[in-house]
Amino acid sequence: MFLPRFDVGGWGRRRRAIGLDSATLVSATLSAFLLLAAPSARAFDVPDEFASFQGFATLGLARGSSAEVGVVSNLAQKNPVFDQWSPNLDSLIGGQATFRFSASDALIAQAVARAGDDWAPRLTLGFWRHQFEDGPTVRVGRITSPLFRDSDVINVGYANLAVRPPLPIYMKVNAMPSFDGIDATWRWTLPSAELGLQAYYGGIGYENRVHPDDARDIKIRGRQMRGLALSLRNGDFSARLAHTVIPHFSFQSPDLDALNAGLTQMSGTLRSAFFRSAQADALGDFFDPLDARSVYTSLGFEWSPDAWRVIGEWTHFESRSKITPSGAAWQLTVGRSFGRWTPYVTASHQSSRPQPMDATAFAPTGSAAFDAGLTAMQGQIAYLRQTADVTMRSEGLGVRIDVADNLALKLQYERLHARYSAAVAPGLAGRVDPPAGNLFSVVLDMTF
Repeated sequence: MFLPRFDVGGWGRRRRAIGLDSATLVSATLSAFLLLAAPSARAFDVPDEFASFQGFATLGLARGSSAEVGVVSNLAQKNPVFDQWSPNLDSLIGGQATFRFSASDALIAQAVARAGDDWAPRLTLGFWRHQFEDGPTVRVGRITSPLFRDSDVINVGYANLAVRPPLPIYMKVNAMPSFDGIDATWRWTLPSAELGLQAYYGGIGYENRVHPDDARDIKIRGRQMRGLALSLRNGDFSARLAHTVIPHFSFQSPDLDALNAGLTQMSGTLRSAFFRSAQADALGDFFDPLDARSVYTSLGFEWSPDAWRVIGEWTHFESRSKITPSGAAWQLTVGRSFGRWTPYVTASHQSSRPQPMDATAFAPTGSAAFDAGLTAMQGQIAYLRQTADVTMRSEGLGVRIDVADNLALKLQYERLHARYSAAVAPGLAGRVDPPAGNLFSVVLDMTF
């Protein structure tokens, strides 16, 4: 079989087509998804047609175990899945058009509509690609996210062994499927391996849905993002190391505006009425409490010996915010093919390290009315700290059935656990105790 080729440009991981022969596997890898093709001249052959179109879709149903705790696949998703079967979590349809102007130049655009966002179409890719002779491939425009190992295929369910990349790790980055900017990729073929180096720069943004109150949504923007990704492929093994720095991550919402106004007023009162300049400075440090420099690091691999498939990733997130904790995460998925059937197990864990909180900012002044205000402000800060804590883990098992060329049926069960039951805890939208739940999924992934 030959799958349609999607050229999104993340450098070369080979993705094994489950239960199929090696020739089919190579074509599935090249077409399915969108990783920059293997570093050879063949990757830049231009077909006769000027324009081509490829499509992909996921028809899915998912069901949680609570009427109060909903599950979302990313923090920008509008409609969670509760305790009724719903298409909101995974169902989508997408298309990609490629216009080739020469052997070196092409314009590529991709749009995706998701059930969880009321089927509103979104431009996920839109870039100009130029291949320099004996040099890098450069893209300018809206480009695939480089943050984590599977960031470049989060919309293409067929490219994933499981129903979806693990929620504890990909909940936040799923909301950022692309960035606006420029990247350059170099490729080298060695006697025993293929190497790739990607450098990128740009901006990224999304809207964090604070369920269930849409009026409290937070607009998030990251400016001057830059980073490097190094990839290696050797036979059945591939690996990718990425390091991304976002110096300016900003958060905007009516709630944060009100919090900033309160902090400004109270710190001014501490300074003018109580002559507590040190305490006023400590309280003022919480102004724009979520804004920070952020650093993402990811090391992922895939190993596919014979009928086995092993996928793993370690990630680290560092924040300079007064509120948002830093943390690390890991995921591991193991599957084995029996013909067209591939049962698998998966586990992931995201841990967080809360930032220390300066309690002197809320020290009592002796004024009952003002101290009540300080206590209320401390409660708001504590709530923000809790909602920013992304500690979560999941365990799951499933089976993938390649029922036909370009068509895969997947059945999956997961158990999700979050540290807090806050409204924006990763994957859990709502507030109950304990913040854990079951998730059942049935999806049909396809390309066309």
